[in-house]
Amino acid sequence: MDLVAEVRRGGQRLVPVVVFAGSLASAAQVIELTSLGVTAFMNEHAPAAQILAALVPHLFPDNFNRRANPRIRVSVPISVDWSGVISAARTQDLGRGGVAVRTLEPLPLGTVVELTFRLPGSPKDVTAAGRVAWSDRRVGMGVQFEKLTADAQRLLNAFVEQKS
Repeated sequence: MDLVAEVRRGGQRLVPVVVFAGSLASAAQVIELTSLGVTAFMNEHAPAAQILAALVPHLFPDNFNRRANPRIRVSVPISVDWSGVISAARTQDLGRGGVAVRTLEPLPLGTVVELTFRLPGSPKDVTAAGRVAWSDRRVGMGVQFEKLTADAQRLLNAFVEQKS
């Protein structure tokens, strides 16, 4: 934790930081490191080719950003409901069109879900219907919003504009 905090304090530009998961002692450290801007967590026992492939988007992010809307890094509790099964997770980032969800058990591509979360500083929950757009057991899943109330969309738009 101290090393990551020092790297963040000393630099003018945001340096990508990837942490090997085996060096962590608890889930609380994941949350703390995420708040310090850690880019990703990686399994150090993966084959070298997989580690390199996983690092490339973090080293060259401009070549991999295909989103039309900005994403805001935010970690808040989120509930994911699919087919009557509800699970709790945390967000990784979000934008006007979707949210990345940190979970150890991501759902398959195309799964229809209902999400509920509260943006920092907001008194109201955001509820959105969406579909899993990407799924990665190492990271979690991305959900593309398909249906938001007008009020929820206004809250989300205001939050993204304020933070970007």
